[in-house]
This record gives sequence, C-alpha cells and structure tokens, in this order.
Amino acid sequence: MSNPIYKISMLGPTRVGKTSLISTISNMVGTKLLTGTPISFETEDLATEKKLAMHDRELRGSINAGSIGGESFNAGALAGTQSPFKFKFSLKSMNDENMLDFEILDFPGGWLDPTSRPEGASQQWKDCEKWITESAVIIIPVEATVIMSAASPKELRAIEDNIQSEAIAKIVRQWAKNRAYNYPGEPSVVIFAPTKCESYFIDNVRTTGKNQSSELYEKVNKYYDGVIKAIQDEFTSGANVSILYTAVDTIGCVDLRRGDWKVDNEDNDHTLRFMGTYSVIPSKNGIQPKGADDIFITICKTIVQAYRISEEVRLEEISEKYQHSQSEAEEARKIAEEDEGFFGNFWSWVDGSKKEKRNTASNKESIANEHNKNKRSQETRLQTISEIIKEISERTLSNRTKVIK
Repeated sequence: MSNPIYKISMLGPTRVGKTSLISTISNMVGTKLLTGTPISFETEDLATEKKLAMHDRELRGSINAGSIGGESFNAGALAGTQSPFKFKFSLKSMNDENMLDFEILDFPGGWLDPTSRPEGASQQWKDCEKWITESAVIIIPVEATVIMSAASPKELRAIEDNIQSEAIAKIVRQWAKNRAYNYPGEPSVVIFAPTKCESYFIDNVRTTGKNQSSELYEKVNKYYDGVIKAIQDEFTSGANVSILYTAVDTIGCVDLRRGDWKVDNEDNDHTLRFMGTYSVIPSKNGIQPKGADDIFITICKTIVQAYRISEEVRLEEISEKYQHSQSEAEEARKIAEEDEGFFGNFWSWVDGSKKEKRNTASNKESIANEHNKNKRSQETRLQTISEIIKEISERTLSNRTKVIK
C-alpha cells in the first residue's frame, strides 16, 4: 500500500533563500536530528538529489571564495529558482520502508507578483495554486536583512516590493479557506521563517555583539500583519491551525558586513533591492546552520497528526469490512452445516447443494480472513508510525521558535 504524499509549500519572493532553506533543513535532519534514531531521511528522486547537491556545491564554493584572506562573499550570487520544482523526501524505517512521504513546492519568487509573472506560465501557476491550497504546511521565508536594514524613507517604502506580503496574504487566505472548510479536523501550520539571521543572534558561531532577536520578531509581526490576519480571519476559533515563527541561520559562519540598497539590473521594474555582503567567520566546523531543525520537527508533528487521523479512519473502515465479512462467513457456515435430517442431508449430498453451501462458506471465510489480515496489518502500521516518529515529534522546540497568536 502506497503512502499518501503530504504537500508543503514555500511562499517567498525571489532570492529570499527558499532553496537554501530547504537544503538547510535537509542537511540538518540528515546529519543532526536523526542521528542515533532508527529513522533515515532520504531524497526520493534523482532530480531532488541533484538540485540539492548543486546548491550545496555552489554555496560552499561561495564560502570558500569568501574565506580567502578574510574577505567576503555576496549572498545574492546564489542562483534563484527559475521554474516550479518539487523536492521529494521520505522518512524511512530500518527495513527501508517509506513511513512518511512529503514534497515541498518551490517556485520562482517573482511569480507572486502578477505583473512579473510570464504570460506562458499561466497553467504552471494554476498548478502551483492548487498545490498550495492543498498543502498541510505553508513555510514563508523572510529575508531578515531586508526588514532589519531598511532605514531611509526610500528603503522603508521598498520593503513591500522585496517581501511581497500583500501577494502572500491573498494566496494564504485562499489556502486558509480551503483548509478550514475541507480539512477542519486535520492540523494546518504556517511557519514564518526569517533566513540569513546570523547577524541578529549571538547563540551560534557569532557569540558577541548586539542581540537583535526580539527586534527581528517584532518586525516580522509588523510587516506580515496582513498575512497573519488573513489566516486568523479564515480559521474559526478552536480550529486546528498553528502560526509559528522560527528564525534560521542559513549558513551560520557568516556575519553581515555591508548592505546596499540599489536597483537590480536584472529586474525590469527597477525595484530597489537590498544586496548583502557577508564576512566569513573563521570556524573549524565550517557551515553551521541553526533553527532549521525546529521547522522539520514542526513538519513532523503536523504530518504525524494528519497521518494518524487518516490511518485511524482507514483502520475503522477495514474493521467494519472485517466484522461484516465475518458475520457473513459465520452465517454461511451455519447454513452449510445445518442438519436437514437423513433424507435432506442425502439429497443435498446427491444434488451437490451441500458442497456448494460449504464452498460458499469457505469463500466467505477466506474473505473474512483477508480482511482480518488487513486489519492486523493496519493496526501494526499505525503502531509502528506512532512509535518510530514519537522521538522526533515530541521534541521540544528551541527558543528560536515562537507561537504567533
């Protein structure tokens, strides 16, 4: 029996670091979060494996180039997403059985703005919208340096062009409507994930300087207030929805050295954009991301709850089929073995009706046994998934994660 695929969507403008965030989550899960557990986290297709490998190679190349002589590198040098892409992952047990399958949709951030969406991308965008509305988890990457560095009136006015919160609010509202109406009993989660947070925390590679974590949290709430309100408006009180904030150090071993606001020559709309240049902090451990494991734990908790709900419904359906088939089998066996008296038994034997009744009873018993087998298998599956994910889903989130109310 194949597993359902749980859908996750990333909503963020161009160059916010969506692919980097997915790569960070993937690397932290594989090398840190699942260490010492009977669970493995694996890519499910070659395309995902290639894309992550190319991104990691590009990132490490930029870090290595920036580390020469203590120089810096430009974070904007990493290539952005050019077309919709689905990252495919699976959590597997020790016997290599897929326990949870999920896919994360990433699409060109420029498509959030209808004026920047290519004419030929209409169908692709419709497919993206459908995927988004069906997602259990929405991740909204936030470029921390944009909202933290804007100071002049011109820069402050450019924030919305850079974060696209109004466009995100419209999409999220449709998602919330669909989840609230069609999946009222299943958990739904929105995660605001500020990226490139290395310069605002002092709990990772950077341990000195000013701690601006509270200010960052306040600004995310301020600039994404419309998105938050759209979610809260569509979900009624008591709905199974969570809005979280998780700050992520995408690289860890860097610090913002200089920030410039200037028109990006690659844009046709002459939008003023923030360009950050980062110093590489010498570290024997190299790249040290932080915070992404909280996102994965949240995803696990959400998917496990949804999975358990669906599997319990399936178990109930299988149990009902078993009970019905068992009743039919018992009744058929009772009829087949009924004593019809000497002559009745004799003629039943002669005309073959007794044999036919016994065959019918045997067939119904076989069906009942098959349903019982499915029932036991489903019970085992439900127990296994509960136990194998328990260690992850019950872990406490770090102080980088807050609940937005």
